[in-house]
Amino acid sequence: MRLIHIRKLSVVLAMTVLLASSCFVLTRAEESLEQQIISQSAKNEKQDENKSVTPAAKAKMLNPTYADIDVMSLAKKPEQFKEQYVSFGATFNSFSTLGLDYPKANRSSEEYISVVVLRPDVGEHHIPMSEVKLFFPRKESDSVLELESGDQIMVKGHVFSTALNDPWVDITELTIVQKAATKKVKK
Repeated sequence: MRLIHIRKLSVVLAMTVLLASSCFVLTRAEESLEQQIISQSAKNEKQDENKSVTPAAKAKMLNPTYADIDVMSLAKKPEQFKEQYVSFGATFNSFSTLGLDYPKANRSSEEYISVVVLRPDVGEHHIPMSEVKLFFPRKESDSVLELESGDQIMVKGHVFSTALNDPWVDITELTIVQKAATKKVKK
C-alpha cells in the first residue's frame, strides 16, 4: 500500500515538473515573440523615415489646400475633418491655456497659446466655444497681439486630433477680418 502511494506521488511530482517546464517554455516563447514584434515595429518605423517624399506631397505640405467650413460643423463632426486643412471665420474671444499640456494632443504650454472663439449660434450672448481647441505658436504670437475680444477673424489650420471627440487645430494663419466696434465711455 505504501509503495502504491509513493508511486502516485512520484507520478504527480513528475507531472508537476513537466507542467512547470512547459509553462517556462511558453513564457520564453511569448517573450521571444514579443521581442520579434518590437524588432519588426522598429524596422517598419525606420523604413517609414527613410521613404522619400514625392514632389507632389512636398508641395501639398508647403501649400495645403484649405476646405472652407463652418466652425459649428467642425465642432459637431470633428472626425470628418481629422488630418485636413480647414478655414473658417469666427469671433475672437481670448487667449487661454485651454487644452494645453493634454498628453493625447501633445501641445505644450511653453510652445503654444490657445485661442478661444465665441459660439456663433447663441445670438447676442458671449459664450466661448471651448469644444474647438485652437493652438497658435508662441514664437509667432507677436503677430496677433492686437487682437481684442469681438474681433472677426479668419482661421486657417490643420485638424491634427479629435481627442475627447473635439477638434484640435494647429493654426497656420490667423487674420483679422474686422476689428470690434469700440465702445465709447460716457464721462
